Amino acid sequence: MAKISGLGKVKQNITPRLVVCAVISFLCISVDRQSNYLNPVRETLSFVVYPIQLAVDLQIGLIETISSYLKTQKTLINDMEKLRTENLQLSVRAQRYSAVKRENSRLRDLLDFPVVPNQRTIVANILSIDTKSGSQQIVVNKGENTGAQVGQAMVDVHGVIGQVIKVGPYSSTGLLITDPKHSIPVELNRTGLRALVTGIDESKKLSLSFVPIDADVVTGDLVVSSGLGNRFPSGYPVGTIKSVARVKGESFADISVEPISDLTFSREVLLVGSPSQNQGAE
Repeated sequence: MAKISGLGKVKQNITPRLVVCAVISFLCISVDRQSNYLNPVRETLSFVVYPIQLAVDLQIGLIETISSYLKTQKTLINDMEKLRTENLQLSVRAQRYSAVKRENSRLRDLLDFPVVPNQRTIVANILSIDTKSGSQQIVVNKGENTGAQVGQAMVDVHGVIGQVIKVGPYSSTGLLITDPKHSIPVELNRTGLRALVTGIDESKKLSLSFVPIDADVVTGDLVVSSGLGNRFPSGYPVGTIKSVARVKGESFADISVEPISDLTFSREVLLVGSPSQNQGAE
């Protein structure tokens, strides 16, 4: 009750003051409209109030400047994040385009590889390479549904790499020429000498068999497929002579051949063969 009575007294004191202020204000307005007596007072008050107005304006301007600066900073940060994201996306796309460009270049080289007329060719991608399980094989992504056949030669942009030995609906398995169970009839491109190239246990190495010890064979000679046996088409590079050893008393020379193709860099192969080829591996 004491608080309520106190508030009542304050209201009673304020009300007369408001009335007095209102009356004074009304009189000042009336006098100012009818005469210029209050001009000096107005000018004085204006001079006194100006610093206050200036301070208020400066504060408002400062607040607006800071707000604009913060908005600009936020916008710049958002733009930088957006640009950083776009740059990352473009970098990823550029890397992909670069890979596609290299792939297209390899495919052009592969398709430009000389192929015997009237022979069927199928471009296939290498899915896996197995050279550690005792049998050196590769798997490609073409099978019966695309016309792959057992016995087709497998070549890359450099030359022969193997032969199809198993065909599934959507993939095929090829035996590499470096496998000890694989042999291919060949001839020396320089002399026409015919022989047989067989894989040996060491990867990236072949053996040229049944070459007489006095045959004209030198290091660097190109070895190509001969086409005998109607399995491999003739004229495809197989390798180059790496070493020739002639031992007295032996009938045949010990000749090492380096494969012309390197599967480390091969991604695509051609399956080459005609419907008339015999089925089966060499």
